[in-house]
Amino acid sequence: MDFMGPNEEDHPMSKFPIAAVPVLLSVICQPAEAKVYLSVTNHTNETSFYLISTPVKLNDAGNTAASFTLSAQSRVAITYSAECRVGTAGSNASVTILVDGVAVAPTGIYTDFCNTEFYGMHSMTLSKVLATGTHKIRINGISNAANFGYLRNSSLVIFD
Repeated sequence: MDFMGPNEEDHPMSKFPIAAVPVLLSVICQPAEAKVYLSVTNHTNETSFYLISTPVKLNDAGNTAASFTLSAQSRVAITYSAECRVGTAGSNASVTILVDGVAVAPTGIYTDFCNTEFYGMHSMTLSKVLATGTHKIRINGISNAANFGYLRNSSLVIFD
């Protein structure tokens, strides 16, 4: 029975040693390591905000901005996670991620982070291509209507 057809000597796999398959697969399937450019947590400082876009405290020292450096242009992922709550029924809290003073899309109505019906731990991950050099990141929080919003127990991680 002919499994490879009439021109088996011309088939590229006919000269490939079967013993090399596991080695080749281990090289091809090697997981890529993500590089972490920034990782900050805030366990102690709560940020409250009310109708005005307010810088969020990113670490236990209360800093509202952090910097990171890229050695080459890269698409980075920015993940922000925090415990979030807002005031009365129908309220929501939004966050905006800013890199070098510019909001990372999506912004506006797409950035609802929590509301009174769904509060607790939340997370969002956005991506952006950034140039080589040092970049400054800030997270701003804002609530709708006449209600306070609160963020605490947060983490911010930037990786590729």
